[in-house]
Amino acid sequence: MSSLEPRVEITSEGAITEAFNSYDLENWFRLTIDEIRTPTGSVSIKFLGKEEMQLMNKKFRSKDHPTNVLAFPIDNSLDLDTDSLGDIAICHEVVLKEAKEQNKEVRDHMAHIFIHGVLHLLGHDHHQEAQAEIMENLERRILSKIGVADPY
Repeated sequence: MSSLEPRVEITSEGAITEAFNSYDLENWFRLTIDEIRTPTGSVSIKFLGKEEMQLMNKKFRSKDHPTNVLAFPIDNSLDLDTDSLGDIAICHEVVLKEAKEQNKEVRDHMAHIFIHGVLHLLGHDHHQEAQAEIMENLERRILSKIGVADPY
């Protein structure tokens, strides 16, 4: 199953929708897909509170604190009939706090966190210095296309 347009499915639990909208998410997703030159697909995003994000971070990463984003890629080896790249969970409370602490616009920081999550779905990582440099450069290029300054 292949879609013609990138799609973002959103589930919101009190998300900061005044800072962005579904058009923003779709635009950021499209820019990321275009930059990576990967076939188009879809991604599901869910906005969580701190408590739920902390539980997920503990369960999946063994870290007992909330984080800004978690990405769950689809296991392509299962040969599922889907164009989904996977799921992204974003903790809007952490994003708000980080934006304030880092003196960033909330929308700009949300764009960065969302794009960061999509890059994880596409196989990018930042655990090793060389991988981090590649991923951060991709983020910079994509963010510059929407007028967001270097987040690093």
